[in-house]
Amino acid sequence: AGGEGPVVLEVTLNDQDYTASAVNFSYYAPVAVSSLSPQSGPVGGDTLVRLSGAFSEFGSSYNCSFALDEPPVPATREGPDALVCHAPPMQAGSRNVSVSLNAHDYAASPKLFSAYAPPVVMALSPASGPLGGATRVVVSGVGFRGAFDDGPRVTCRFNTTAVDATVIDDDTLVCVAPAAPDDLANATVAAARASGGGALALAVAVSLNGQQYSRTSLPFRQHAPPL
Repeated sequence: AGGEGPVVLEVTLNDQDYTASAVNFSYYAPVAVSSLSPQSGPVGGDTLVRLSGAFSEFGSSYNCSFALDEPPVPATREGPDALVCHAPPMQAGSRNVSVSLNAHDYAASPKLFSAYAPPVVMALSPASGPLGGATRVVVSGVGFRGAFDDGPRVTCRFNTTAVDATVIDDDTLVCVAPAAPDDLANATVAAARASGGGALALAVAVSLNGQQYSRTSLPFRQHAPPL
């Protein structure tokens, strides 16, 4: 048996005279999918899913399939052991993810991808804290457990700073507010000195996969220390 790589493919109609088109057909080693990350995302799609395994350079059309009865989505080979694709919109639930290097033959991942309804943030307690951070914030809302297994990274985002969160139940999670960035903290302190009061408002959103965040967010106010 030959190895990977292209061979010239020609055609004959009489077992004697062949075409001279010099068209290549490439053989590649069997595809192997070992894992995917993240293993969950919102039903609206667009989660960037990274698959690990063995993906030959001799593929002709790299694709991911999230359901047999739905069109595949394009994938990008990032190296011999990494492939990425964006999850399409789908109904809530778990499904197999399969990979193809020729848009025809597929290999399934041993892990499932789970789609969930986006979480909704409804309340923060407390809704304020010092600029130095370290405030334990209880976030109330809906859909914090999502539809996942194997512990994806659940996070709270304070403006652009993400911190790990602990899910208590479907309606409650807890995270610790980070310290305000130095430039914003300094500006808030200067405003407090000038006017006798100052606070920095940070938009708090929640992600169940460490990538995509809730469409809803609530303000958390970090205040300057008393003068």
